[in-house]
Amino acid sequence: MNFRRPLLLLALVPAPLLLTAVLPSIRKPAEGNLAAANDGLSESSAQAFLRKFQSLSASPSASSDLLSPVVVTDREANSYLKFYGRDFLPAGVYRPIVHIEPGGIQGVAVVNFDQLNRAEPQDDPLGAGLLGVLFKGWQPVRAFGRIATSPEKAKVTIENVKIGETLLNDWLVNWLLQTYVESKYKIDLSQPLKLPPRVTRLTLEPGKAIFERGAVAR
Repeated sequence: MNFRRPLLLLALVPAPLLLTAVLPSIRKPAEGNLAAANDGLSESSAQAFLRKFQSLSASPSASSDLLSPVVVTDREANSYLKFYGRDFLPAGVYRPIVHIEPGGIQGVAVVNFDQLNRAEPQDDPLGAGLLGVLFKGWQPVRAFGRIATSPEKAKVTIENVKIGETLLNDWLVNWLLQTYVESKYKIDLSQPLKLPPRVTRLTLEPGKAIFERGAVAR
């Protein structure tokens, strides 16, 4: 099974599932939402996510004039992370949880920075050295991924990244994105991400992402 492509869908469902996994918001009221998002996880919910991904990524067909929306929930996304996350998450990233809300996705993970720094290629020794000095051992990591949607596209902006009790500056956030997300998964978060085929709009509501679909233009 190709886990990268579902992860790219997760980058649209929670656009930083890629990101949240590594930089998982300093939004204190969301603690309850994140805890609730972790309830009732199951392999069947993970499989439901994969089926929905397959439906969204299927080749476009002009045979239908109307396609029903595809709804992905917190439970399905978090179940996918729980049961399949080790196949694609960076070494040292554990227990990622995401919560979908209007305007974006917030998430949290626990990261073993000693393991993370040993496992990842160090193409930027200066940045890696700084990260190693600033953050050691096990740390909770939080972030908010703001998602702005337009027809057939979604733009992700990462905000309020916090490791332990430290709020990161923009330079370090950009370095983390480039090192642990963009290079690893071959995406450019500075550019809008293209929505899956036939998806005309992405709507985010509390606990769910709605992919609205339309017929293929003839």
